[in-house]
Amino acid sequence: MDIPVCIVKQKLKIAMNHRTIISGTKEFVRFSFWIPDDWDGLGLFAQFKQNNKIYRKALDKENSVYFPEEIGAGSCTLTIVGIDCNKDIIGLTDTVVLTIKDNNLDGEFNGDQNDNAMKLSGAILVTTDNGYGDVTMVVL
Repeated sequence: MDIPVCIVKQKLKIAMNHRTIISGTKEFVRFSFWIPDDWDGLGLFAQFKQNNKIYRKALDKENSVYFPEEIGAGSCTLTIVGIDCNKDIIGLTDTVVLTIKDNNLDGEFNGDQNDNAMKLSGAILVTTDNGYGDVTMVVL
């Protein structure tokens, strides 16, 4: 899931309806940044901060970064940092506050993740053409 973010001068612009994230995702929520030419030539990092703990992630070739899975419910901040080849900080954006909601699975999702696969282990998959395209059915 991509969350688009624009950098305008030194301001991060994120739509208000994209500022709430559910905790516990792993490489699912991805921030995709539009970076102006002013930032060309800098190494860019997204800096997330929660409870005085900092998580820095380098932006990939697509100027994107995944939300750190270690961040839990509460709030965190996001800032973009641009460094030069000497690792000196050259550019910074303002800080945006993100709301992180509890995923409601903590302590509840403790069963075997393969439960459904086990239930279907004796099943037969049947593909049939119904005139509108193939349909796959599970026959137990």
